[in-house]
Amino acid sequence: MKAASENGQFGLLWTGGKDSMVLLHMWREMFGGQPPLLVIDTYNQFDEVYDFRSRIAEEWDLELNVRANEDFINEVIRNPDDERGFAWDGPKTEACCGALKIDVIADFISDGYDHLIVGRRSADVGQELNHVQETREPIPHTRYHPIAQWPDTLVQAYIKREGIPLPSLYSNGYEHTDCVDCTMQGEEGDDWSGVSPEKQQQLQQLREMGYM
Repeated sequence: MKAASENGQFGLLWTGGKDSMVLLHMWREMFGGQPPLLVIDTYNQFDEVYDFRSRIAEEWDLELNVRANEDFINEVIRNPDDERGFAWDGPKTEACCGALKIDVIADFISDGYDHLIVGRRSADVGQELNHVQETREPIPHTRYHPIAQWPDTLVQAYIKREGIPLPSLYSNGYEHTDCVDCTMQGEEGDDWSGVSPEKQQQLQQLREMGYM
């Protein structure tokens, strides 16, 4: 099922993490089927996340639109002599997130997915998301944050009530399903725990560049 607006098409930026699973479940309950599931592959995610995506796609009969910045991965990530790759300090986060995520999001938008549903919450980004709907730049598009004001306790309650499956990463002490080099074990219920200090410092700058 694909939902289109008069000026473009909706797509859910889907990671398989708890927030995006809640949004997918809500869509299925309200509309049936699925929205276009736009999946970014950084080639640096936990095995548990890749396994879960494959399993839930089969169990829920999902069609995933998976994309990666193959050029950056081949020229930088797989090149041990290029210092823009993983395991840097601050500037590395901007380089990786810019090429591996922001550029891929821009590709999705350029393909007509200019109404993006995002599972971001105020507690998760460290600032108030005052608008469930916002116009974003640098490529003009609209983003929707249906659970922007949900605390983690409400997310967990919804998951428990509806029996929503999650990657095993959560039961192993992780609060996020981000890239391996930017994610650590954290404290349950603390949306900031487990996020690398570099990522926290750069998050607003990354969002202004087009990050989730």
